Amino acid sequence: MANMFFSSNELELSLKHIKSALASKDAIGAVRFFALLSAARFNFNANDIEQSSRYIEEAKPSLNEIESEELRYISQAIIASLEFDFGNYQQAESLLIESMKVFSKRYKVVHLMRSNRLLAQIKFAQGESHKAIELAKTAIEQAKTLKQYSDLQTLYHLLEMHYLRVHDKDSAYENLKLAYEAGNQANKELNSARFIQYKARLDRQASINSQQKQLISTKEQPQPESYRALKLVFFVFGMLGICILFVIIQTKRQAKRERALAQQELPIKQELNQLLISAKKQSSPLSLLLVHIEKLDLTQFETLQQGIDDVVRESDIVIQYPPSELLVILPNTTNAGAQKVVANLYRHIKQVTHRDHIFGMASMQQFDQIDQLIKRANFDRLTQLKNREIRTSKFDDVQAANT
Repeated sequence: MANMFFSSNELELSLKHIKSALASKDAIGAVRFFALLSAARFNFNANDIEQSSRYIEEAKPSLNEIESEELRYISQAIIASLEFDFGNYQQAESLLIESMKVFSKRYKVVHLMRSNRLLAQIKFAQGESHKAIELAKTAIEQAKTLKQYSDLQTLYHLLEMHYLRVHDKDSAYENLKLAYEAGNQANKELNSARFIQYKARLDRQASINSQQKQLISTKEQPQPESYRALKLVFFVFGMLGICILFVIIQTKRQAKRERALAQQELPIKQELNQLLISAKKQSSPLSLLLVHIEKLDLTQFETLQQGIDDVVRESDIVIQYPPSELLVILPNTTNAGAQKVVANLYRHIKQVTHRDHIFGMASMQQFDQIDQLIKRANFDRLTQLKNREIRTSKFDDVQAANT
C-alpha cells in the first residue's frame, strides 16, 4: 500500500503506511528488510536524510539472509542507489559492480542497463566524465534494444546536464531533443495500457446494457395462452412441443450471445497477450488475479468499479471476463505484491456483494499466454475453495462427535 501511494506521489501517505508496516508484528526477516528499503527511499525523498540513513544501516545486516541470489543482488543495487544519494560514491560503486556481475551472468539485461546508468551517474559525480559518457552510451544502446523509453529519456537528460556543465550547447541541445522523443514514446506506451483498460470498461458497460435490454424485452413478451384451449388429451403433447421449441430457441440465442462475446473478447485477449510479450521482453514480473462475482446490476457494478479504481494502480487493468469473473492484471508485480492487492480488493468487493470471495492468483512464466495464466489462476481459486470445503466438513464432523 505504501509503495502504491509513493508511485502516485502521495509521500505523506507513503510514510504513514510504511511506519505502520514496520511497527507490525509480522515485519520480520525478508519482509522487514524490504520495508526498510522502502522506508529509506521515502524518507530520503522527504529530505529526512538522517532517518533514511538509519533505515539503510538497519537493513544491511539482513541482506545476506535473502535466499534468492538474484533478489539479493537486486536489493544490493537498490542500497547502492541510496548510498549514491547520500554522497557515498565509493561505497555505492563497490556494491553496484558486485551486483552487475550477477546480472551479467544471469542475463538480467534490464537490471544491467539500469546499473550502467547509475554507474554513469557515480562517475559523473566523481569527475570521471569520459568514463561516465561511455557507460551512459552503453546504457542507451541497451535501453533502445529493450524499448525502455522512460530509462532512455533519463539517460539523455543525464548527458544533456553534463554537456550544459561543460558549456557544449550543441551536444546539450541534441540530447534534449532525443530525451523529448523518448518521452513521447514512453507516453505512447502508457496511453496504450490505459486504452486497454478504457476499452475493457466500455465493453463491460455495453454487455450490461445488452443484458438489461434483453431482460426488459423478455418481461414485455406476452405469455402463450393457446394451450388453455386445448383439450386434456392433447395437453401433454402440446407442452412437450412447447418445451422442445423453447430449448431450440434458447440454444440458438445462447450460441448467438457466445459468438458476440467471443468477438468482443478476441481484441482484448490479443491486447493482453501483447502486454505479456512486452513484460517478457523487459524481464518484468506480471501477476493476474481472478475472482468469481455474482451478476450485478448497473448501480452495483458502478459502485464496485469505482472502489476498485481507488485500490489498484493506474497501470493495472481490470476486466470483467466473462460476466461472472473479474480479472485484475498487475504489471511489474510479484506474488508478494499481488497478495497485498488481494487484501484490499477483498474488503471492497465484500462491501458491495456482502459475500466472501476467493481470489485465484497466477504469476507470468516465460511461455505463458493469457489463457494459460487465467486457467492457472482459476485452478488456484478452485483449489482454495476445495480446501475450505474440506476444513468445514472436518469441523462439522468434530462438532457432531462432541454432541
